Amino acid sequence: MTRQEALNQLSIFKGNGHRILRLLDAWPISPQQEAELRELATPLTKALQEEYERVTATQKNMTIFELTFYYQIA
Repeated sequence: MTRQEALNQLSIFKGNGHRILRLLDAWPISPQQEAELRELATPLTKALQEEYERVTATQKNMTIFELTFYYQIA
C-alpha cells in the first residue's frame, strides 16, 4: 500500500467515523438514522478489522530494527 492509498483509506475511516458520531449525537435516533448508522458501521467495522489484521501480520514479520524504524515514522 502506498502512502497516498493509506492516507485515502484513513480519510475514509475518519469521514465515516465522524458521520456515525454525528448520528449518535442526535438522540433519540429515528429509524432512518438507525438504518444509516448500521449501513455505515458494518463496513467500517469490517474495514478496520481488515486493516488491523493486515498491519498486525506485517509487524509480526518485522525485525526489531524494522519495528523501531516503523514506529519512528508513525
